[in-house]
Amino acid sequence: MEKVPEIKIKLTDVSQRLDEGYLLLSELRKEADAPVVKARLLNKEVIAVYGKEAARAFYDPANFKRKGAMPKLVLKTLFGEEGVQTLDDEEHNQRKKVFMDLMTPKRMEDYHRIVDRTLTEKMEHLQGELELFDVAKDVLFRSICEWSGIDLTKMNEREINQLAEYQISMISSAVTNPITHIEGIENRKKSEKWAQSLIEDARINPVAGKENVALYAFANAKDTQGNLLPIDVAAVELLNIIRPTVALTVWIALMGHALFSRPDIYQRLHTEFD
Repeated sequence: MEKVPEIKIKLTDVSQRLDEGYLLLSELRKEADAPVVKARLLNKEVIAVYGKEAARAFYDPANFKRKGAMPKLVLKTLFGEEGVQTLDDEEHNQRKKVFMDLMTPKRMEDYHRIVDRTLTEKMEHLQGELELFDVAKDVLFRSICEWSGIDLTKMNEREINQLAEYQISMISSAVTNPITHIEGIENRKKSEKWAQSLIEDARINPVAGKENVALYAFANAKDTQGNLLPIDVAAVELLNIIRPTVALTVWIALMGHALFSRPDIYQRLHTEFD
């Protein structure tokens, strides 16, 4: 392209555009009728690119850096400070390896079994109508905590529900109205405080044979200088396992909505369940 088309976003339209969420970039491209488009949003230049070649260029570390790229709005709610999403080069590779080492086929099978059992137990205690969103949130939170080596048995139902709700709040408050955003920041702080206490306890009371379990992996993770990660950073990374898993609540709720919106698919699943 000789010239990248530019979309002018008026100040009066900013709130409405932010409400578009993830669709904002695709909407800008549609308006420009181009695979690449430029815009200015709250005095920041935005460039949206699309396609296989664009993705290849975007993920080439020679072209882009993570450090400083993430908006503060997102770091304060969704991702947290100094997590793997903000690192580059060897720092990034070393931190990412901790995550990838957790994702062995055996450990993923363990997770599937935990989800299956937790969902079955949940459904056996339910009668009548249910809120699929709430059921999914509870099951996913309990499952990922167990998989991560986190013991929830000393907590009551209200505390567990609150922690699960904090994960959803961090996801939904990243780019939204100021009141919801501030609430999301507070809920991240509470979540991080909880995660920090878990990391501290895991360091004081290590458990042999748990090295490939998320809680202990991050409690023992080191930086490129060979030092243990600061407790607050290790806590952020532990939440980087828990929060994205609980985020699937939204996907499951949308699947449920789609299922009951399409009687033909519902009936086919019913008759061909195997």
